[in-house]
Amino acid sequence: MYRLPYNGVDQFPDYKELRLSDAFMNIKGLESIESLELVAHVYNINHSRNPQMLERSRNLDGYSIFIAKIREYRKELSLEESVKAAIKYCIGNRVLVQFLKDNSSEVINMLTEEPSMEKIMAILTQESREEGREETSIQIAKNLLAEGSTHEFIHKITGLSLDVIKNLDS
Repeated sequence: MYRLPYNGVDQFPDYKELRLSDAFMNIKGLESIESLELVAHVYNINHSRNPQMLERSRNLDGYSIFIAKIREYRKELSLEESVKAAIKYCIGNRVLVQFLKDNSSEVINMLTEEPSMEKIMAILTQESREEGREETSIQIAKNLLAEGSTHEFIHKITGLSLDVIKNLDS
């Protein structure tokens, strides 16, 4: 079961259950085959929706307020000005204060920058390199374990955590 937030601008109920199978048409002859079903529980977290859920998480409630303020200001201001005004409002009203003080420039950039194909490709390339490095480190760790090296030595060589190394050893 997956729980997902919804905070879009389209009409959406407070709660909706989505099933992967609903995205596919029935194919003749496959009705009797047992299948694995993915069910996602989607909760509307827009401001003033699902108040009992938002009350349980200050951060989620704060995020809801922050997005609502951006949308409110957006009626009269540019997107960047709206984000800045929403940050100022939230800090002044004790909403997500520390997070916004620590990360306001990143929040502004993330919400206002149009991602270019070059940026997207650079991010994907970096992520692929990091995954490749981890896979290589894991393979080296497996080889060192097979040769009888200690967990501490493998940690020093590969940079993998001791927990990861111990899991490889079991």
